[in-house]
Amino acid sequence: MVLCAGAAYAQVGIGQWRDYLSFSKVGHVEAATHKVYASLPMGVMCYDRDDETLMRMNKATGLSDVGIATMAYAEQSDYLIIAYTNSNVDIVHNDVVYNIADIKRSDIPGDKGVNSIRIDGETAYLACGFGLVVLDLKRKEIKESYYLGDHGGYDAVYDVAITEDSIYVGTSKGVMRADKANRFLNIVDNWKLDSSVVLNKHVQHMQASGGMMAVAAFDFDPAQQEVFVRPIGGAWMKVTQADVRSLRCSNGKMVLST
Repeated sequence: MVLCAGAAYAQVGIGQWRDYLSFSKVGHVEAATHKVYASLPMGVMCYDRDDETLMRMNKATGLSDVGIATMAYAEQSDYLIIAYTNSNVDIVHNDVVYNIADIKRSDIPGDKGVNSIRIDGETAYLACGFGLVVLDLKRKEIKESYYLGDHGGYDAVYDVAITEDSIYVGTSKGVMRADKANRFLNIVDNWKLDSSVVLNKHVQHMQASGGMMAVAAFDFDPAQQEVFVRPIGGAWMKVTQADVRSLRCSNGKMVLST
């Protein structure tokens, strides 16, 4: 599917404003049954599949910031989560923007960027440069933060995968797993490091779907990522090697963007 940024506009009346921000370079795409969202350098484009209209969202129309790092859409509950390059976060629900600036304002040293977002019901998991942040979408607030470095220190989480009973995160040490029902995930000892073939690899991308899990990981060169797949709880199998930009699993198939 192609989103076309060019469109015809009605004449702007006296005293009215129109934005002329660039909407030509598409970054992340979130496709749902009725809508398709595409992130762009200065905002978000939403295509409505039902009435075939385009809507643009940016700072001039209510978003809190510019420079989108990543985003995710929860179709069942109609939440769009936008993370910006400066660590600011917006939740868009029923055309209302709720700003979550806690990460941006925090005094955490080093990298506070949001690398990826994974949604599970009304919870969003934000993989950040310092750990994993749990966002309560219904309450519009940060619920918890997990620091998964040595002795509970800061350490980057690059991606998240969710199954029915587990949370998996991709780190520079490999894949870590925890029971979703565990009430004490703030204690790093409740997270277990996968000791298989991906141990000590930098896990950049991961996805779980339909009883299968896939990861893209590398030792030293991000352009030489190895892609592994396995049944949940089974053995990893290497399937290819590439400069992976994104990884998705859907309907029993794995889709790589390179």
